[in-house]
Amino acid sequence: MILGASVTGLPIAHYLLKHTADKVEDLKVIVVAPNTDFYWPIASVRGILPDMLPDDKLFTPIAPSFAQYPAERYELVQGKAEHLDISKNIVEVRENDGSARKIQYDDL
Repeated sequence: MILGASVTGLPIAHYLLKHTADKVEDLKVIVVAPNTDFYWPIASVRGILPDMLPDDKLFTPIAPSFAQYPAERYELVQGKAEHLDISKNIVEVRENDGSARKIQYDDL
């Protein structure tokens, strides 16, 4: 499970799916993040200047980039982690729709 879909979380998720999924039976990568778009902070300075960088270069939808992988190998959870129980390997997530969910993990 990966908490956060930013400049570290998304590359880790893609790396695991590209290079580890075939080697680990039943591997499923779960990404928990409240955002639906990846924000490229390195380009933000250019993004605030008029006509320098369009929004579609600063913000990229996350879900389409995962369509290249088998659906059973990943899950995108839209929400925020609210509690971590390391003794039971459970993360409690408040999803964007307000519902609560407990997600069991092997590695975090």
